[in-house]
Amino acid sequence: MADVPNDLVVRGVEHFVQRQGQLDDAQVGAEMAAVLRTGFDQLLADLGRQNVHVGTGQRLEVARRGDSLDYHGTVSLTTAGRGHSHDATDSEGSPTKGAASRPGAEPESMKPVLVPGATPIRSNRRRRVLTDLARIFSTVFNPFITALALFVIVAHERAKDTPTFWLLLFTSTFFTSIGPMLYVLWLYSTDKISDLDMSVRGERERVFGIFVIFYALGTLVLWQLRAPILLTASMAGYAGAALVTQYITRYWKISTHALGIAAPLVVLVKLYGLQPLPFFVLIPIVGWSRVYLRAHTPLQVLAGTALGVGSVLLFFRVFNVI
Repeated sequence: MADVPNDLVVRGVEHFVQRQGQLDDAQVGAEMAAVLRTGFDQLLADLGRQNVHVGTGQRLEVARRGDSLDYHGTVSLTTAGRGHSHDATDSEGSPTKGAASRPGAEPESMKPVLVPGATPIRSNRRRRVLTDLARIFSTVFNPFITALALFVIVAHERAKDTPTFWLLLFTSTFFTSIGPMLYVLWLYSTDKISDLDMSVRGERERVFGIFVIFYALGTLVLWQLRAPILLTASMAGYAGAALVTQYITRYWKISTHALGIAAPLVVLVKLYGLQPLPFFVLIPIVGWSRVYLRAHTPLQVLAGTALGVGSVLLFFRVFNVI
C-alpha cells in the first residue's frame, strides 16, 4: 500500500488445525476443485455419458427384432436422456410428430417407429418377383402362341409328307395365330385399342367378331383342302369358342388365356392319350397369373377353362373325332 513501509514478517502458519485424520472430506476442496481436477471430472463425465448413449443406441439398432427388415420411410428416434427429439418425415416429405422428451422418460423413445404407409423391402421384393413371374406365364402362354404350338404339333403328326406339312401348318397358323395377331398389333399401333390385352370390354367385343371370321374361314379352307379331320375339328372348336366369347363379352369378361391353354391340352390328349396329362398343371398356373395380375377373377378363369374344354369336345363330336 502506498506510503506504508514494508516490514519483514517471520513465516508462520495461520489457522492451525489439529488434523487427527479428519481431513478426508475437507469442505473447501469439495466445494471448489482445483483446475486440473475440474477438467478431469468433466472429461470423465462426458466420456461416461457418451458411452452410455452409444451403447444404448447400438443395442437397440442391432438387437431389435424389427431391424431384420428394412423399411421404405424414416423412423422417429428420441435420444434417451438428452431431452430432445428428432422428427421424421414420411415418404412424401411431410413431417411426422416426434416423441416429446419428458423427465425420467424410459429408453423406449429410442425404439424405431414405422412411418404410416411404409412397406418392408422384402415384401415389396417378393411382390415384384411374383408379378414378373405372372407376366412371364401370361406372355409365354398367350392364346396366339398356344394355338401356334398346337397346330405345329397336329400338322406334324397328320401330314403325310413335308410339302403337306407346310401347307397345313401355314393354313392353320395363319387363321388362328398370325392373322389375328397382326390384326391386334395394327389396332394397337393405330390407337384403336387401349392395350394388347384388350382390357376394355367394348374393344374386346369388336375384336372377337373379327376372330370369329378368321377361325370360320380357316375351318372352311381346311375343309376344302381335305385336311386331316383332327385339324379341321380343332379349328372349328376355336371358331365356336370365339363366337361364344364375343357374346359373353357384351355382359361379362372371360379369360381367353385360360381358354387358350385348356383347348390345346384336350386336343393333345386325343392325339397322345394320357401322356400330356402332367401338362394340365399349366391350367391353374396360367389362371393364377391372370388373377394375380388382376386381369380376371377366379370365376372368369374357370369360365374360360370350361369354354375351352367344352368347345373342343363339342366339335370333336360334330366331326366324329370322338
